[in-house]
Amino acid sequence: MQTSEDPYQQRERIIRAVKQLDSSASVEFDDNAGPNFIRFRIVRGSVFLTKVFPSYHCSELCDKSDDQIKALLISLSGGLL
Repeated sequence: MQTSEDPYQQRERIIRAVKQLDSSASVEFDDNAGPNFIRFRIVRGSVFLTKVFPSYHCSELCDKSDDQIKALLISLSGGLL
């Protein structure tokens, strides 16, 4: 599945996938990640569900299906999503 490499579109995909997995979770993005890179962490209330602050180039994400994005997010959260 090829989607746009636009960072804003990829951010929206991540937000949508997180909300589908856990409606009480949210995503915090690092605006200093650089052009075409997305850095984020997943939070539920005051609890960080991601132990790391992963950074991805938009091209890495645009090649993934929505199900693959969800699987990545579940993995990053250690199964907490």
